[in-house]
Amino acid sequence: MCIRDSYKEYLKVVKKFKPAVFVMENVSGLKSAMYKGRSTLDLICGELRRAGYNLHGLGPEIGKAALSENARDFLIKTQKFGIPQARSRLFIIGVRRDIRKTPSPLIPSNEGNVTVADVIDGLPPIRSKLSKEMDTSKDWAEAVKELRTLSFNGQDQSFISSLKAKLQDIPIDGELGAPYMDPGKPPAKLADWFLDPQIPMLLNHNSRGHMRTDLHRYFFWSEYTRHFGKSPKLEDVPKSLLPAHKNVNEGKFTDRFRVQISSRPSSTVTSHIRKDGHAYIHHDPIQCRSWSVREAARAQTFPDNYFFEGPITEQYGQVGNAVPPLLAKQIGEIVTKLLV
Repeated sequence: MCIRDSYKEYLKVVKKFKPAVFVMENVSGLKSAMYKGRSTLDLICGELRRAGYNLHGLGPEIGKAALSENARDFLIKTQKFGIPQARSRLFIIGVRRDIRKTPSPLIPSNEGNVTVADVIDGLPPIRSKLSKEMDTSKDWAEAVKELRTLSFNGQDQSFISSLKAKLQDIPIDGELGAPYMDPGKPPAKLADWFLDPQIPMLLNHNSRGHMRTDLHRYFFWSEYTRHFGKSPKLEDVPKSLLPAHKNVNEGKFTDRFRVQISSRPSSTVTSHIRKDGHAYIHHDPIQCRSWSVREAARAQTFPDNYFFEGPITEQYGQVGNAVPPLLAKQIGEIVTKLLV
């Protein structure tokens, strides 16, 4: 369903049931999405106002209804509110005009950014899985270490030395941890939110399978990030590691592979994570993999007792399509005050 159709379905519900308050969330690009020569955001706001609602944002400048369709009135950057993820979304709060109340603003976190390391570094290490070939721990270890046989022409020699040294840290038997029976260590931040003392194990913390060539890329990418403090783009890596895509040299997908840097909030977790994990490479080279469902869920602030069902691709899709629950809780508390 396209953007204009989904918003029309939402409008039908609002007009039929006339709730006292509603919350509408969408991508920040809604302002630039055009329909019949007008911004889709303009169309949505006009329809909602004609339906009898005052529209509000949740930013700190709030104090009266937003009278324009300026996307900045409704934009929320989740990392400012304790979410370990740089996620910009539009949130529109509609208050029926007979209710003479104004929503309170979201309160920015006073603890600074919550980072990737803050929420996933306590999880037990797990190895990636080999796809399209025999997958044993020993086979996996040998496949990763094959990276040292590739050509690294043009690369910084101190980095290549550190990369080859790091390869020696991979256990010969490839065994890293027991992802289910080992609950790991409490996260550095948000432990009370994530942990459930009644569940002494981890749910959904297992790796998807990766091709041997992607194992090499993931190890290189994460070690490069550890060495230089930034995730490499395609022009930063040797030709031996470039993917065999026709558009690899067109400049459109230079960050197709991306390490989630441990000292920062993650980039936006989207439903694309269900297709591949290239944009969510774990920062630990030894694990040599993309994020597990649980790690993506931690970035989205799903409590650890939330169990994702279905095939692993569907689990990733459920995570990526969600509003971060910790942010939803904060917004829910604001809505509750409007109703009492």
